[in-house]
Amino acid sequence: MLEKLLIIWLIFINVHGFILINRDRKYASSDSVFRIPTRTFVCVALLGGGLGVLLAMLILRHRTTPRALPIAVTIIALLEIALGIYLKLR
Repeated sequence: MLEKLLIIWLIFINVHGFILINRDRKYASSDSVFRIPTRTFVCVALLGGGLGVLLAMLILRHRTTPRALPIAVTIIALLEIALGIYLKLR
């Protein structure tokens, strides 16, 4: 049961991260005053959405400079993948 809830959470948070990057991209292109802060993307990545945020950044080519955010999200995503593999093989 707990494993199913974890999978549902990871799907939700990764889709949410992808949507956030896409929404911020639209705000940036429309010269909107409102932008989503970088710390929001890092928080979503830390909550399990690292892969969704990273894929959105690469596919949509948004928030790839300066390098601090892409590097941080990549490290978080790799750690999440490694943890998932460890838990599955354990």
